[in-house]
Amino acid sequence: MPIFGKTGKKEGLNSMKNDKLTVLGCRGSMPVSNRQYLKYGGATSSFLLQAGGVNLLFDAGTGILKSTDLLAEEKEAHLLLGHVHMDHIMGLAFWRPLFHKEKEVHIYSEKRNGMTTKEQISRFLQAPFWPVGTELFPAAVWHDITAGETFFIGGVTIKTMRANHPNVGTVFRVEWENKAVVYALDFEHSPEATTELAAFAKDADVLIYDSTYAPDVYPQRKGWGHSTWVEGLKIKEMSGVKTLLLAHHEIDANDELLDSLQTKLRELDKNILLAKENMEIIV
Repeated sequence: MPIFGKTGKKEGLNSMKNDKLTVLGCRGSMPVSNRQYLKYGGATSSFLLQAGGVNLLFDAGTGILKSTDLLAEEKEAHLLLGHVHMDHIMGLAFWRPLFHKEKEVHIYSEKRNGMTTKEQISRFLQAPFWPVGTELFPAAVWHDITAGETFFIGGVTIKTMRANHPNVGTVFRVEWENKAVVYALDFEHSPEATTELAAFAKDADVLIYDSTYAPDVYPQRKGWGHSTWVEGLKIKEMSGVKTLLLAHHEIDANDELLDSLQTKLRELDKNILLAKENMEIIV
């Protein structure tokens, strides 16, 4: 089982008493921006988990740009890419830690279409679609992983499973000191996929789950690789996770609509939350 990076014995975020999950971006498919989205935010998927002395990021949507100041004093960070659809990697081109020679940013993802992780991102950031590429990322350390394997970063264990999503997706389970956070964006439910994810997420402290579609909309979007809050609730009940954090909000889901849904969810279970930008959860 591979061990990546150093051991996280540094100052800054790593010295904090509490392990913490911060929502940097939770919008799905593309960023949105107007006064109707101020509360839940318009940045695409990215989450920062400070766990066991390690700085872990899930995905690199536009939300990852908010981590730049948070990681300013850190020499090392680890980015887990669930998949490489554009909304989950579009923040990389502007993420300043990658441009610093004195930092190490370890990037983990699966091979796709015969391409390594570095080759996939290089293909995304190339002419004529973008003027500069990964050659300007001196901090990047690239890692190819495979769903089903386990690896270690310092004192943190990372377990993986295949996500039910087009073009090869990965679900991550981060474990440390008898705690666990599971990241399952993007993910489409099915009898088999739901059972597998519930087992993978068993007794986790937090499950970050895809709730892109309203239940009445999902039948018209079946096969697109996303799920609903109803299915998230089922998985919570099956797995025994303590907190269900629903994310990847659809672009038409404004603050008024999401507030209404959050009220409904709290009546069902006080431990179901809709992700909001800048939300912090102590794990």
